[in-house]
Amino acid sequence: MNDDAGNPKQKSTVPGQYGYYSGIAYLNGYYSNSFTLSPYTAVIFTGNATTSASTNAAYNGGTTPEWAYGNAYLTGSIGDGNNSSSGTASFSAYSDNYSGSAYAQSGLLFVTLANSTGNSLDGSLYGYAQSYGYSYAAAVPEPETYAMMLAGLGAVGFVARRRQRRG
Repeated sequence: MNDDAGNPKQKSTVPGQYGYYSGIAYLNGYYSNSFTLSPYTAVIFTGNATTSASTNAAYNGGTTPEWAYGNAYLTGSIGDGNNSSSGTASFSAYSDNYSGSAYAQSGLLFVTLANSTGNSLDGSLYGYAQSYGYSYAAAVPEPETYAMMLAGLGAVGFVARRRQRRG
């Protein structure tokens, strides 16, 4: 995933820490798309979109839980200061690891704009789909922990073998 400037956004890889991630895709570029609407006409902008959110780490009760969010958004407007028309459509999906569920939403986004004047009106259309969230990097045991575990297993094995020889 990349941030708004195209730079990679990464989750934390340090055990026990949280990291934020995000990604966004714009409709035809970052800025709005311009158009001119003829007198006494209407236009309908439509687009299919799907967004989903899920978490995969279990909430341990002692730290902030993971969460994920995805949404799709489309908005348009026309006007000359005296006459205007605008519309917005959006939907979203949210998940956190309290419930451990994944959510998805998909559908048709549509915006209708109408020019009821005898003049052409300039307009703009803007849309995006994005996802972002907060994720927890699971703790990984240190090498010393593994060494102590192996030493403990060796000691238990030594004692068990010694008892077997005596008996």
